[in-house]
Amino acid sequence: MYYLGRKLPLEIRYGNPGEVAPAYVSGISRDTIEIAGTPQISIPASDLTFAERSVRMDLNAELSEKMIRLALAGIAFSYDDHGYWSPASLMREWQEEGKFNHSFYEISWRAPDRWLLTTIPVPEAGIRGWEPKARQ
Repeated sequence: MYYLGRKLPLEIRYGNPGEVAPAYVSGISRDTIEIAGTPQISIPASDLTFAERSVRMDLNAELSEKMIRLALAGIAFSYDDHGYWSPASLMREWQEEGKFNHSFYEISWRAPDRWLLTTIPVPEAGIRGWEPKARQ
């Protein structure tokens, strides 16, 4: 995982063996934000659907609005270094573009029943070689 612009060490919470993960965005399908884990809040179905992707996910305004709302509610976002746009990578992208100026939780796994929750802070210019992206 690369955390350019973020001060290390990051804050990490380790789940206990067998502990159910907190609510997190596990994936994004064609028009739905998928939630897994145990939600601590009720999430209306309308907050999890968006207009079908006719543009790249990182440019879909409705998707970013809904994902940012979930982040502000404390929902985590799954990390996947094999996927092109994992939920956490989208959130980092929006932070780096200045569209989302808050920390968020990234969830990943060390083993099938061992998750960890990392707080991803907003990047800062000059830290670990990061400079803000030019706004489009």
